Amino acid sequence: MEVIKTVTVEVPVEKEQSESEQQQQVSSRGTQRDIKNMATSELMGAKIPGSGLEKVRRAVAAIKAYNEGQAEKRFWWAINIRTLKDLTNCRTSVVEKYLKSEEGRLQVGVLLLN
Repeated sequence: MEVIKTVTVEVPVEKEQSESEQQQQVSSRGTQRDIKNMATSELMGAKIPGSGLEKVRRAVAAIKAYNEGQAEKRFWWAINIRTLKDLTNCRTSVVEKYLKSEEGRLQVGVLLLN
């Protein structure tokens, strides 16, 4: 009598992505790198995902640089939602998202959002 053993081997199969998903994935990776390298004048008119956060990030850096050059605090610009919205033309939600992020809290310091 012959004994036959059956072995089941499971091979993980990667989910196939459609062409549009692949293009979107590639373009979103490329976009993040491109946004950081864009000139500010180009960025101001951009509607690329993530461009709003980059605009806010640059505005905060510019305000901080300006404030450091001022001897008297009365000439300092405030870093708040209204100022950042006016400078960047971003939605309130984008500005709030940055200010509530870890990077935003480190850059701006303690900030009341109301």
